[in-house]
Amino acid sequence: MMSTITSPSRSQGQYFHVRSGMVLTNVALSEAPSLKYTWRDSNAQRCAMNMFDRRSLVLLLGIIATSACGEGNAATNTGSTMAAQSVSARAIQITPPRFFPEGVAVDKQGNFYVGSMELGAIYRATASSGQAAPFIEPDDENQLVSALGLYVDDATNTLYACSSDAGNAARSGKAPAAIKAFDLATGKLRKSYAWPKFTGQLLPEDATKGVTGFCNDLTMDANGNLYATDSWYPRIIKLRAGSDVLEEWTVSEVFPQDQWHLNGLDIDRASNTLYAVENHPGALYAIAITADGSAATVEKLATSRPLLAPDGLKVAAPGVLVVAEGGNQGGGVSTLHVHDKQAEVTEVNKGLDQVATLALFQASAWVVENQADHFWSPKENGRDAKPPFRIIELPLRATAE
Repeated sequence: MMSTITSPSRSQGQYFHVRSGMVLTNVALSEAPSLKYTWRDSNAQRCAMNMFDRRSLVLLLGIIATSACGEGNAATNTGSTMAAQSVSARAIQITPPRFFPEGVAVDKQGNFYVGSMELGAIYRATASSGQAAPFIEPDDENQLVSALGLYVDDATNTLYACSSDAGNAARSGKAPAAIKAFDLATGKLRKSYAWPKFTGQLLPEDATKGVTGFCNDLTMDANGNLYATDSWYPRIIKLRAGSDVLEEWTVSEVFPQDQWHLNGLDIDRASNTLYAVENHPGALYAIAITADGSAATVEKLATSRPLLAPDGLKVAAPGVLVVAEGGNQGGGVSTLHVHDKQAEVTEVNKGLDQVATLALFQASAWVVENQADHFWSPKENGRDAKPPFRIIELPLRATAE
């Protein structure tokens, strides 16, 4: 029997998990638009992260090394630039030959969860384990098909997962699209939320095979309301805290109207703004969450350069986003600094072997390298990938200018 999930109020808290040993300075949120971040390697900064609340933006301008971080990793503050030793990034390997990872999420204990597009399974790992292991296998009860976007709600010990069906996975046709809720400790299914039928003009039957939509990615606001993108229709879905029914939160003509567009999303709690990207040709959208929880008008933001097949999206600090780009010479990560309906794009890296989503943990972006061209276009690229697939750490370093 599936249990009820209660959603206590969440703190305005952290985008990254924070350890002690930091020297911090507070900057008023009114000053935040003038701040710019760049990202570099930093071992010491694995132990200190950007964090914010409604009152202040906390910037890291120096670090005191502690036993939690080890010795010899102290960073120095030179003006507004943080210097630290560069280190090699870590990686989590996923070995099943047709796993094709997509969604990734991390809990407050440092456990990573990653879903398989092909198998419908969800694996678990830690940053230090080096290899992911089975956690949730698809079965007749949970009815996972392709496990895409994941979201960890530590407040209720719940792992949410998009279960979708593009017609090309091992379990295609086994179950309708849905959001699944699992116990974070045991992996037991708690609830399944049926993906709603689109209220506008439906896509042709030959394009959907009767599937009601494609749940792609997930995020949650401070009150426990869950949001999801639909890659097949111009809409964002919402699960109100305590509800059992998914609903259309916004349907907009600003979004592309044909199939395969909306992708990653996240919420900037400082401004109560939901950001989302669409995958091709690539765009960034902002939607204010109003006082009553409804969606304001969808706004398309100008970017300093085109977004290159953006997929995963995370808010790192007020007005600062991190995006995975699948079209940047195979795949990479960039930051977006949002101000006045514009976003400045700063490249972090490129040249990975196809990327999907990412998670933020210990001052790093952990991006999924999934070789997905073999999953989506096997005729052109060959059916077989070259395992292992990886979740790659890209250490980040922030400076203010």
